[in-house]
Amino acid sequence: MPSGNVLPSMRLPRGPKRVLEQRLFTTLASSALGIRIPFERQLELASANGFGALDLPVGHLLALSSSSTVDQISQRFSTRDLRSGGWQLPFDFMAPKAEFARGLRRLSRVASLAGQLRSEWCFYWIEPTSDELSFAANTAKHVERLRPIADVLVENGCRIGLEPIGPQTLRLGHRYEFVHTISMALDLLSAIDRANVGLLLDCFHWYTSCGTVDELKGLAASQVVYVHLNDAPAGPSIDEQLDDVRLLPGASGVIDITGFLRALDAIGYDGPVAVEPFDAELVRLPPKERVRLAGRSLQKVLAAAGVEVAIGAHPISRGALAHDADPQQGAGRNG
Repeated sequence: MPSGNVLPSMRLPRGPKRVLEQRLFTTLASSALGIRIPFERQLELASANGFGALDLPVGHLLALSSSSTVDQISQRFSTRDLRSGGWQLPFDFMAPKAEFARGLRRLSRVASLAGQLRSEWCFYWIEPTSDELSFAANTAKHVERLRPIADVLVENGCRIGLEPIGPQTLRLGHRYEFVHTISMALDLLSAIDRANVGLLLDCFHWYTSCGTVDELKGLAASQVVYVHLNDAPAGPSIDEQLDDVRLLPGASGVIDITGFLRALDAIGYDGPVAVEPFDAELVRLPPKERVRLAGRSLQKVLAAAGVEVAIGAHPISRGALAHDADPQQGAGRNG
């Protein structure tokens, strides 16, 4: 890994010591399973199937916040022994300028709520090609768009993980290639130059970009914001894999998920880990069964890797800690 790419840890407000294990934790990402059900049902299924967190359903929570306090929302998580998971950036940061400006304004509301719910893990993907922008021009546009996003997020104690998309099949037939490997993504992070911008690592994209375990071990924990697990179908070669065909973690054994997880554990990653398959058979199942199978697959691959996870972590809203917090705060696609 090139020197100078290690992101310094983001400073968060200091307050009472939180009794949370410094280990990675599992989160139910309902949208990654194609599930659209009420917030309370998502909480119920996450808790019943051994997840440590639930990714924030932003639309549900913004509506709920008009009639409930942050502490009341937080309590809905904690009564089921769950913490807040991550959340997807709620707009396309490469959209036309007017749409981007609207998205940035909405982000202020979303990030404020997420920050108060102690959910610092925002994420989005990087399109690996363009038919209009050269690599250099695309880099410049990403820097221009992502810096103000990072600035809004850091004001609320949040980070964003950018996901490099690996499959070669997605890059065929396009005029310009763009970021699609971890090393390319690190160069982009250096250009963005914001300490709260890091990576979303998806083991499928790591595999299809020919990533290595040593590459993962060369990262700093502070560079990794969010993690996706899945598996690749047996049969197609690495260069033949399709982005929208993925299995539950461990289903085929094609991806070295054990090596992937052990590397993240070795560097001290302590953020969310979610399941993200794109499986036509899975999406035909009822939501309850999808969540059960996702939870079971996650538990199996973590056990096989010998990686322990944080258990029984409760979210703590900033509102509840405001009386003790240090007033000084430093700067710090599902795909």
